[in-house]
Amino acid sequence: VQDNNTRNEYALKYETNTNKGKGLIIEEEILRKVQPSKNFPEIIDSGEHKGSKYVVIELLGPSLSNVRRQLQGRKYSTYSALFLSYYTLCCVEDLHSHGIINRDVKPGNFLIRADWEYPICMIDFGLSAFYIDKQGSHIPFKNDAGFIGTCKYSSLNSHELYSLSRRDDMISWFYSCVEFFNGRFPWPASRDR
Repeated sequence: VQDNNTRNEYALKYETNTNKGKGLIIEEEILRKVQPSKNFPEIIDSGEHKGSKYVVIELLGPSLSNVRRQLQGRKYSTYSALFLSYYTLCCVEDLHSHGIINRDVKPGNFLIRADWEYPICMIDFGLSAFYIDKQGSHIPFKNDAGFIGTCKYSSLNSHELYSLSRRDDMISWFYSCVEFFNGRFPWPASRDR
């Protein structure tokens, strides 16, 4: 979208009034919680229009996944893979420091920002959750939480339907790093858990 006055361009996320989910409500809550960290997009505006919820955020991109697919051999150089591994880890660590787990860490949820100090930005918090409750306690473990995430990046805990925690974000981050270095996984991509 474009601001009519300044001509600045931004990204717009919206959820129609026919959508029964609360993904965008959760996403906005989490984005507001992590502001003003540069590891996440800046919120420009939010609200409702004709019953549809919207959030306007800083325009970033492309994703690390899209960039990798354009590279020769579909993988990053060793230096780039190390660089991206470090800065994506910074994003995950920052999110965890706010008491939040992402539950869908993958290269497609990291965008490039034209900033040498904060070159990578984490997005997409629709599946995220607080792992610390309002009393400051860690949420309880459940062994029937259901599957959450993207199959090929998900931890075994997710596949076993256990509730997810910071460790599972770290496992998904590690799988993402494997893809940065190798361009693929040792297991086939599948949507079938």
